[in-house]
Amino acid sequence: MYRAADSALAGARAMHSGAAVSPENVADDAASRVSRNVQFVPALVIHGTHDSVVHPRNAEQIIRQFQRFAEVLGAPSGPLADGVEQRISTAGRSYCQRDYVRGDQLLLRSLLIDGLGHAWSGGDERLRFNDAAQPDASRLIWDFLWRFRRPLPRRPRPVRLWLRYLDRLLHG
Repeated sequence: MYRAADSALAGARAMHSGAAVSPENVADDAASRVSRNVQFVPALVIHGTHDSVVHPRNAEQIIRQFQRFAEVLGAPSGPLADGVEQRISTAGRSYCQRDYVRGDQLLLRSLLIDGLGHAWSGGDERLRFNDAAQPDASRLIWDFLWRFRRPLPRRPRPVRLWLRYLDRLLHG
């Protein structure tokens, strides 16, 4: 989580057992230092229950920190609804999905994959840190992100149209 450590040794400790500081306090402190123009960006956290490199407690702390950021930076501000939990089974592994919403807007999703170690779920097993068993992390990420499309910006007029416009203004 943000500000979990301030040195390599503290980072290794945090990876092994979680941060020693309160996720909520760190979020409050960070939010008090930002411009009021900052908005909360929806977040997705994926972690394996059997990760021996980064303890699953880190995922819990990141979720708590993002919950607090969403409460402080959200518009409208206020608490998120308690996470709605679903157990989802796949051909490979089951996982727990918890969604945190405000109104009808999904702001935060946590996925805790049963039995997954320090690896990419649904990846190419020939590669390091990849686990071929489902669920497919790439698909889970897409399923989360597709709902946050931004509208396309208005395209500026091509230069030749501006030149034609200026020519009309100048030469009537």
